[in-house]
Amino acid sequence: MNDEYHIQMLLGKKQAEFDPVFELGSGVSWVPVWSGGGYDKQGQDMHSSVPDMSITYVSGPHETGQVWLDQVHIKGRADDGKAVWINPYNEFGVVDTPQKAEQNISHAVLGFSYQPKSGRPDKQAGFFETLISTGAVKDREIAIYLPPASNSLEVAQLTLGGRDKSRYTGTVASVPVEKQGNWGFRFDDILAGDGTHLKLDDSFRHGVVDTTNKYGLSAPLTPAIYWHQQIPGASLDTVNGKKLTGPDTQLGAYKNGSGIAGLHYEQVQSATFAIPCNLPQAHVPIILFGGQKLAMSVEDLLERNVSGFAAGMCKSRLQFFGGNPLSRLWLFGQPWMRSFYTILDWGADTQEKEVGSRATVGFAPVGPYKAYDFPDS
Repeated sequence: MNDEYHIQMLLGKKQAEFDPVFELGSGVSWVPVWSGGGYDKQGQDMHSSVPDMSITYVSGPHETGQVWLDQVHIKGRADDGKAVWINPYNEFGVVDTPQKAEQNISHAVLGFSYQPKSGRPDKQAGFFETLISTGAVKDREIAIYLPPASNSLEVAQLTLGGRDKSRYTGTVASVPVEKQGNWGFRFDDILAGDGTHLKLDDSFRHGVVDTTNKYGLSAPLTPAIYWHQQIPGASLDTVNGKKLTGPDTQLGAYKNGSGIAGLHYEQVQSATFAIPCNLPQAHVPIILFGGQKLAMSVEDLLERNVSGFAAGMCKSRLQFFGGNPLSRLWLFGQPWMRSFYTILDWGADTQEKEVGSRATVGFAPVGPYKAYDFPDS
């Protein structure tokens, strides 16, 4: 599918089939077990040395389960287009699913966050680091291509161990990963379409690449407002799910800390925005990233044909949402990744204890439409 990456995976001696979601926000991988099916638990039981895994994802689900180490078979395609299998030995959290009726092979997660084993409590390598250490990949890169909204019928592409240079144009803008645990980074600033710097406070310039955020580009509340104030005709649409009317929709009056729609900032759990459907590309705000100017395409920024919007107005894919209204973190989700080819470089040393300039996040404008022929074998 083109809004979520799934990988064909066989796990364990019985090669139970799963369809896990590719997850950049977590180094933890999960698979289910249900009565008579799922993972067979015939790998190496890690209970004696590793406590049960527990993780809460940004989107809400909380998972707790036993830890196992077993053989994983992942199906992909080599550079020549032929089907290949890679076979790392990897650690998994196992979630018990009591009712077989709940069986769902997509209820599995394959974690690809930047979390080297030197920084993991169990000192076990995650999935991609295992691919590196076993020589299953040539380069220490994960590259992600999502077709832009204007080419929605094109096939998405995930590359492990390299990049497809035909998928992007120009120079890749790269910045260092800030810390272990995710693909987080700091960007330089936001610019209005005319090039004026907004001069964001440094605490508002930190972001994370998030493949599972399919609905939008999420920003902290203050810069989300600043961003839309740069777009002629933009307005505030909802706050905490409530549709706004009248003066509350006008963005010009809002300033940092001044409150929003009669609420203090700390009371705001979500906010969405409306922008003109005929917005010119020149009016799209720019993110200054690694010294380069990156602006989403208009079509990737707009969500058209959403009910409840006035004629000529579209929903903005840049929004504020999440359980923590004071969050200062940007989530660069799939709409952003439709405009920019994403390259995640694990770095030269998988044993490093501190994150320096070795691991990087890079973006480059997506290339023109390219038909891709996936052979059957």
